[in-house]
Amino acid sequence: MRAFLQPLEKYLSFGAIGGLIGVCNDIATPLAGSNIYGVMAGVVALVLGFLAAATLGIRSDITKGLLGVGAIMTTLSLFFLTQEPSGPNEGDTGYLASRFSIIEKAQDKLVSKLGDIHQETVKIADNTAQIAENTDDLRGFSIDLTRFNQALENGDKRTVALACRSGMRASEFIFNGGIHGREGPHGTYGDDDMVAFLIENGCVNAEKLCPDLTKMEDSSDYLAGPPARFAILDRVELICGADFRKEVADWQAGDTAWR
Repeated sequence: MRAFLQPLEKYLSFGAIGGLIGVCNDIATPLAGSNIYGVMAGVVALVLGFLAAATLGIRSDITKGLLGVGAIMTTLSLFFLTQEPSGPNEGDTGYLASRFSIIEKAQDKLVSKLGDIHQETVKIADNTAQIAENTDDLRGFSIDLTRFNQALENGDKRTVALACRSGMRASEFIFNGGIHGREGPHGTYGDDDMVAFLIENGCVNAEKLCPDLTKMEDSSDYLAGPPARFAILDRVELICGADFRKEVADWQAGDTAWR
């Protein structure tokens, strides 16, 4: 018997690895889906084994290992596959679980544990996202007025959004367009898209800016004067509404100090 088994020793020792993989695949059927994957893996190992035999020779340990693993894995997986219960959903647990309750119980615990791990992973992902969001909030507090204005001019919406979330707000210069707004948008708030972005992100305090427009003290210095002197009417309406626009327009119509 020893003399008979000795030439097969390498095949059998490597075949044990294939058998172990086949058993593990069957036990993991609720996760893997089917023993067909064991059959496919075994066939691949056999093909590689035959190629190794053609190139390295049949006596090569690599050849024996691939053929041993492939033969046992394919045979065992085919057996498990053909012996699985055939009823609806009955083969979802694999052959061994259908025969041994202890394996079925182990599968249930494994699936339950993996479900718990999934839930914890989701919680960790949510917490990580919250930490990242809080970190962005902290970064927003470090943005000063100079950097905020630079971000507005450069179209850096991410920095602008962080600054807005930390409490930074647009100034009265958001209305500025030269005398009576005739020069149109320019300077820090020259980009209409950025102005719209500021409004969408709650970065324009209309409750403060709009009433200040109407604090219209007369001034003989046309370069000074109230904010209404330099206001773009379309911006006023966009931020403050039609009533404020009419009030500012009426004031501008009577403003002759700059002439």
